[in-house]
Amino acid sequence: MIESKAEPFLYANQFTAYPGYSTSFADLTKVLLSRGGIYSPEVVELGEGDDYKRIPFDPGNLDKLSRKWSEQTNSPGWTFTRNNPAQAIVKFSRYMLDFESFSIHVQRDYFGTPKSVDEFISINKECYSVLHSTYGFVRLPEMVKTYKSSLGNMRLGIDLKRAIPDIYWANFLGPEYVEMFGRDVTLSAPCDKVEELYDGGVILILTSSPLDYIKDPRGFDRVRQRVKEHLGIDAFDTGDASIHGKVPKFRYLDEKRKSVRRVPAGQSNGDWLSQIDRDEWCEWVQTNRTLALAFAQESSGERVKLDLSPESLKSLDNYIDQLREAKVKLTAEFLKKVAAYVSQVLIDETNAKWSFGESEIIPSLRLGEIQFSPLARAQKVILEGERFDPWFRFLLDELIPKVKLKHPSKIA
Repeated sequence: MIESKAEPFLYANQFTAYPGYSTSFADLTKVLLSRGGIYSPEVVELGEGDDYKRIPFDPGNLDKLSRKWSEQTNSPGWTFTRNNPAQAIVKFSRYMLDFESFSIHVQRDYFGTPKSVDEFISINKECYSVLHSTYGFVRLPEMVKTYKSSLGNMRLGIDLKRAIPDIYWANFLGPEYVEMFGRDVTLSAPCDKVEELYDGGVILILTSSPLDYIKDPRGFDRVRQRVKEHLGIDAFDTGDASIHGKVPKFRYLDEKRKSVRRVPAGQSNGDWLSQIDRDEWCEWVQTNRTLALAFAQESSGERVKLDLSPESLKSLDNYIDQLREAKVKLTAEFLKKVAAYVSQVLIDETNAKWSFGESEIIPSLRLGEIQFSPLARAQKVILEGERFDPWFRFLLDELIPKVKLKHPSKIA
């Protein structure tokens, strides 16, 4: 395996199927505010439905923000940011998949003292309690291995229904994982610290500081390999798409799926996207260009000119409107073809690259520091009557130029 490129953050991510996630915004924010300092947000970036609008964070408006969050269905979610005295980014995902993610990213050089490291773990333990997390981790990006595939070197993604991605510096294992591995086995894991959590879950911390990896990556890798072998190597991802590891019976998952299906008709419930696993999305990425060209050729028989130009997106919007008016049943396969076509228009115009992004299950396009999801947009167009052309114009005329202006070195 090949080491990932270094980035200046320490990442904490937690994954939950808890049906109450949509009402947890205020409680999670209060955890952050109770610590103050770098964990108190300065700015809130709203989701796609609000054109990623950025507003100053006001604790006095928390109830209003919480209501807005619980009512909105827009992916990819909301983001808190702070830049002083260190950069901190908090992401509330809203993909409406089986597992939602909540993450806290902090500039790594903030963690120069044991006190700052302990505080970070403590905050994440509190968030674990609010989220009823299934799984979580704290890691540096260098800790993530890549594997060779037909798409080139790819990072190990996260698909908990397939396997645990790896062992990182800190590892939150929900009660279902403790039951699967065995409590005695989990509590005797050969690492620096093992602590039982309030719900019977366990946190495994490999060394005294996440920065130990930078000083001795080989030594760190030996520790995590011992932990994986102790727990059972068959529960961990290898990068081989044909291999499915040992997985537990996940808490809340059946209830979560029922709650997603209860979303009123006419609203995007994420069901088409969440029913397709990561392996199938990898194949979709591989065949993306072929799918797009085939769809363009098929549509020519309907007198729709799709030539991969930005202007053709208006024709595509009108075509989908006509199908809807004719009450043609639009399927997930149609969505995949449409999203492939739109993806290729974006790639041709921006040179964006594929990434598995925050969810790490559904692929999105990444350009420098921003990412956008043709799949999520296609679902909203098909199920909610939105359109591709205004979204495309917003990306090219407003969002991407702003990022270029702010970070000219980060976008080619």
